[in-house]
Amino acid sequence: MLPRLLPVVSVALLVSACSFSGIGEPVADPPPDQSDMRAAYKAIRDAYAGLKMSGNPEMSRVHRVRGGYLAEWAMCIRNDDASKRQHYTFYFKDRKISEWRLSAIVEGCETETFTPLPAAEPSSALAR
Repeated sequence: MLPRLLPVVSVALLVSACSFSGIGEPVADPPPDQSDMRAAYKAIRDAYAGLKMSGNPEMSRVHRVRGGYLAEWAMCIRNDDASKRQHYTFYFKDRKISEWRLSAIVEGCETETFTPLPAAEPSSALAR
């Protein structure tokens, strides 16, 4: 009985050891570069115009996604018109905005601190 059980236990130990190797685990998505968010701000400005919200856009800091979602990083955007306030979440994938949607309660955008979205740079400054 013991000679038959020994190969089975050996194989089970080898297979279970593979699960701790780290092989095949996904690499964490890097956070967006906080020092150069120009492309993200442009994408937000373009999307904001299409959302037809009143007022001017305000943004939160970039933070880890709170809740089950495919992206790991997000930024909350809202309008500065308190009477018609709406929150949107912009998701980052590979350091770029990949998509956005109306914020869900689990994302906690209502509790974020917001600052005005920086003004668009003049086109001559972009040409440099």
